[in-house]
Amino acid sequence: MSDWTHSLLKYSPKHARKTWIYINSFVLTCSILLLIEVFMTLEPEDRLEGTRAYLTYNTVVCFAWTIESALHFVQYRHEQKEKQAQATTDGENSVPERDNEFYAIVVELIFAVYFLYDALATFKVMWQQPSSVGAQLFDVTVDAVAYIYLLTRLVMFTEDPKINGIETQDETTPYVGAEMI
Repeated sequence: MSDWTHSLLKYSPKHARKTWIYINSFVLTCSILLLIEVFMTLEPEDRLEGTRAYLTYNTVVCFAWTIESALHFVQYRHEQKEKQAQATTDGENSVPERDNEFYAIVVELIFAVYFLYDALATFKVMWQQPSSVGAQLFDVTVDAVAYIYLLTRLVMFTEDPKINGIETQDETTPYVGAEMI
């Protein structure tokens, strides 16, 4: 495994569970705060402020989602290569088949990249003009539900302190937020 891949795997949701739980909890909290902000800026003279808050939030959330999905994909590919190497070592000549998890990860990554592109394009176009409150409320509500799902998925990951030879964050490992930047 290359140093570059090993470095990325340290930050994957399976290996840095606590970090991603903190990130996703923060985004969920921001979603709730933004819902409050949107409700407080229903008046036309306040709409531009609400739109700018929404655009900033949407872009940051999509960026975080894309990073998390990409790291999840790298983790999955690494696990598949490990399985293939083990099969070769055991004398088997089979290549692990792509399963439903692979397709789910790829679809999630495609959606994340698309929504990041859409967020950036929307940010550029709408920064100077107010946008629809209904669309913002719908989007932020969907984001909040999605981050509840992501938090649930993270909590359900294995508690094994060592996955594929890479240490994971456990109760004794301090959280170092600067490493994520």
